[in-house]
Amino acid sequence: MRMSVVPLIFFDDIAIRRTRTLGEVAGIVRELGAEGIEAYYKYFDDLKPETLDAQRRAANDQGIEFSSFCSGPDFSHPDPEARKREVEGFKRHIDAAAYLGCPVIRMTAGQGHPGVSIDDAVEWVVEGFTECVEYAEGTGVICAYEDHYKDYYWDYPDVSFDPDVFLRIVDRMRGTSMRVNFDSSNPVMAERDPVPILQAVKDLVVNVHLSDRITAGRYEHADVGDGVVDFNAIFAILREIGYDGWIAVEYNGLNGIPGLRKSLAFASGLIHAG
Repeated sequence: MRMSVVPLIFFDDIAIRRTRTLGEVAGIVRELGAEGIEAYYKYFDDLKPETLDAQRRAANDQGIEFSSFCSGPDFSHPDPEARKREVEGFKRHIDAAAYLGCPVIRMTAGQGHPGVSIDDAVEWVVEGFTECVEYAEGTGVICAYEDHYKDYYWDYPDVSFDPDVFLRIVDRMRGTSMRVNFDSSNPVMAERDPVPILQAVKDLVVNVHLSDRITAGRYEHADVGDGVVDFNAIFAILREIGYDGWIAVEYNGLNGIPGLRKSLAFASGLIHAG
């Protein structure tokens, strides 16, 4: 297992204020002991080859790889034309992920739009997933569906925020090349234990977001290891399946860089304990 960072504590600086470059953050991440960083689609001014080349070089110059590309498609949108645009946009993100050398791209189901039934949403999501997963097969990038809460730019939580809906969609996609990006604390937001959810999808996991929460049902991040997630149980499952992919530490708590440093140290201890 290798350690990466989902740089949420730098999100505003990189994506909104543009006061830090991805290369600068890659340097900080390297100093903290990680080998990789997750790219988010809003970190880039555009997805032109020259832009991606510059960002890849900036990260690589710091000794950092892109562990994954984080996208946020909304395949549950009630407008069919909007869904088509989401599919085409996600395909562009797949191409960008391939260009950056990302082994996986994070895939979301979409928002829980008011007035849309779960049954309809699931059908639309499966339709969008199927087309995009087939497209990705020609690029070398794996589409990894996350047990997700809410994208920064969305109005509503993920339609599959309820783990039962997440597992229902996973089961519909079994037999395809879709895999899972497991987030260790998003189920806690839904007041569910993440361990049984990982157990149910363990054969599909290709990327892990390691995050923790202060308490169930609330967004607030804890320093990883200080919250409510049972990481010993999670890593027991990961070792059982021989997982050797990225462990991407996702920290968005109030303690800033010291909190991220502490979270990475905890993750490193788990990685090397076995």
